[in-house]
Amino acid sequence: MSCILTIDDRPINRQFLVSLLGYGGHTVLEAAGGEEGLEIVRRSHPDLVIADIKMPKMDGYQFVERLREEEAIAATPVIFYTASYHEGEARGVAEFYGVLDIITKPSEPEAILEKVSKALGIRGPLIPPAPVQTDAADREMQILQATGLKLSALVELGMEFGSDRDPQRLLSRFCSTARHIIGSRKSMLGILSDSGDDLEYFLINGLKDAHPVVWERPPLHHSVLETIVKTKKAVRINHAGVDAHLEQLSPYKSPIKSFLGVPLMSATEVYGWLVLLEKQNDEEFSPEDERMATTLAAQAAIAFENALLSTRLQRNADELDRTRLEQLEMKDEFISHVSHELRSPLAAVHQFTTILLDGLAGELNGEQREYLEIVSRNSLQLRDMIADLLEVTRAQSGKLTIKPEPTSIHDLFRHLIQTYERRAAEKGIGFRISSQPNLPLVHADPSRLVQVLSNLLENALKFTSRGEVFLSACLDEDDKFVSIAVTDTGCGITADALPQIFDRLYQSPNTVVLSRKGLGLGLHICQHLVELHGGRIWADSKEGQGTTIFFTVPVSTAEEMVAAG
Repeated sequence: MSCILTIDDRPINRQFLVSLLGYGGHTVLEAAGGEEGLEIVRRSHPDLVIADIKMPKMDGYQFVERLREEEAIAATPVIFYTASYHEGEARGVAEFYGVLDIITKPSEPEAILEKVSKALGIRGPLIPPAPVQTDAADREMQILQATGLKLSALVELGMEFGSDRDPQRLLSRFCSTARHIIGSRKSMLGILSDSGDDLEYFLINGLKDAHPVVWERPPLHHSVLETIVKTKKAVRINHAGVDAHLEQLSPYKSPIKSFLGVPLMSATEVYGWLVLLEKQNDEEFSPEDERMATTLAAQAAIAFENALLSTRLQRNADELDRTRLEQLEMKDEFISHVSHELRSPLAAVHQFTTILLDGLAGELNGEQREYLEIVSRNSLQLRDMIADLLEVTRAQSGKLTIKPEPTSIHDLFRHLIQTYERRAAEKGIGFRISSQPNLPLVHADPSRLVQVLSNLLENALKFTSRGEVFLSACLDEDDKFVSIAVTDTGCGITADALPQIFDRLYQSPNTVVLSRKGLGLGLHICQHLVELHGGRIWADSKEGQGTTIFFTVPVSTAEEMVAAG
């Protein structure tokens, strides 16, 4: 007789096959996973392998792939043994790797034996008819094993349901699996619409090679279906009479002798029904079938409810995102409009203040000049605030752009020296610049780079009352970026505030008094500009000792320099 290896991580599934195939005198080996199965194949060279698909560590697909890679065992025949709702997925893999057939869980023993016989090349039944009638204990054992297999399939189905959030796919899988587990020729599933006057989903399984197909819908108000929904109880009919009119529920209007219908309901709502038609082998639907179908339906109803909730949550989240984006767009449009409207009168205020300060409207006394200088400083401050607001609005709408070109860091630093040396001297602090010799050109927008550097230097001067401000540049270790740093000996930033300093409108608590002249947008704009260049920006600071802001700019490649001419 033949040697057969069964690979399955569930002992009850292995034991069922061992018992079933062992009656025919075959040697049946067991493995709890793909790795163990490969070892047994190498050692024992079985005539056939029956492998589960869904297993931890190495699943059935990986097992057969590894098997075909090893020349000594590559020709070993394999049958997949898997839950019915994986059958479609498994067929493509089976065909690619030369897997002989697929046995679905659960299957009737006769169907399993037929496929195993075919794989082994055995004609006729795999197990000859027993000369004596099986005793009650054996029959009881067979019933227990069949029930165990159904429960195992039920557990696997529950695990699959828990991970699926697509209602249509979930119901299709359930309709197919319920038919296989209960053992009916056809199954139908209907989900009521919100009004209850129509079916939102309707599926039939058992037609066209057992793939779920949509068919002409049954009469929604059929007395049996209404009874299932209204009473919230199962309806089981064997040897149905003509008065039951069950033929109206058949896709072909053919007579139906056995019928089992259960409600699809959660703890709070009835969603529809599952109907099973014609028990296989002309048997009757049993009380056990009814209990199993009720359990399956309850499991499916909960999974369907979760899928609906997930869909609604996603829809609500999408709607919130749309609303938030619309509000941001309206806010940005408002800020942009107001900022533009303020610039004209502000420019007039500054222009006439300058005229007065220049003495073009007459001689000024000391007090008048002092007041006008205050007006001039504050108008310039307000102009900078409006400019920052417009920059942030452009950044959020994707309109803040850069025009990178090969740029010299040394040249940029030279232009900054005069301005900030004088500003630092006015405050009585030092100002130094240092850059590594022979720095390569960077691929950057010169005006935007000056904007970033000016913002960082303004901040450093603002928060430094003694000591110095230090601007430096050097090539990174990988030679792909130039790293620029602005260091001050000012008040520093607290450890709690440091991760937030690049957030929009954020101002560190220990610097808020000194930074009343700004909106807390400068560093946010700097971050956006640096990232537009493909660099990054970060800070290092100790409270009371000062702060260093670092940022990187990419080195210009030969191609970029050639393109720039």
